[in-house]
Amino acid sequence: MSDEGNKPEAYVLRVTEAARQYSREMLEENERLRHRLVLLESENTELRAEIHSLSDELTSRRHEAERLSGALAETERDNQRFLERYLEVERESASLAHLYVASYQLHGATTLAAVRAAMREILANLVGCERFGVYELSTDGSRLELVDGMGLEGGGETAPSPRTGVAAEVLRTGRLHVAARDAREGAPDARGDALVACVPLELGGRTTGVLALYELLPQKRGLEEVDREILELLGAQAARALECARLRGPDGAVPPGPAGHVGTP
Repeated sequence: MSDEGNKPEAYVLRVTEAARQYSREMLEENERLRHRLVLLESENTELRAEIHSLSDELTSRRHEAERLSGALAETERDNQRFLERYLEVERESASLAHLYVASYQLHGATTLAAVRAAMREILANLVGCERFGVYELSTDGSRLELVDGMGLEGGGETAPSPRTGVAAEVLRTGRLHVAARDAREGAPDARGDALVACVPLELGGRTTGVLALYELLPQKRGLEEVDREILELLGAQAARALECARLRGPDGAVPPGPAGHVGTP
């Protein structure tokens, strides 16, 4: 290495040139970073605008979702109302069908045995009762006499009293008595009668006896509205059907009317 290269002036020149070169590089880097900053700010502005747009859309979608949720809830309420009405119509149709069947069976019976069989059929299959008794007032009205029944053999049931208890109240008022809705067996009253229901039997505007229901079938959990309607129909028509069957006689023939004409019972 020559002495000239080791002179202080040469060293200073090299350092100065290196500093200038570094300064140029820093300026170029700074310019590049400023340009990058401008691009980032532009991108940031675009992103803010996009976020704002998405926020507006999200708000709009939220409002639309709330509107649809309200419409869906209203539709579900409408569907529930329609379903309830449909079930009500189904129940009414079933009720009418059962009432028709019960009335047809009673009116179609021409003998005492047929009337009693029809009553058993109605109470067992339509109402779902497995133990019941049909009682009529004695001539002097002092007692209720069993004229028909089902499931009473060995049950220990005594005839209801026409003077006290549920049966006496039904005879006095002529109104149907039904135990609690979910009762399958009757709870004993003050006299000891345990009745699920007690039905007044009416004939010619007066109560001539009662139909006492003691126990329902195991699968039957209480009497429903359709059962009450069937029992009320029995109360209105069973006594008349029994009386007509007695007038017809054992063979079910219509007795002759005056002057040899065929009369109606």
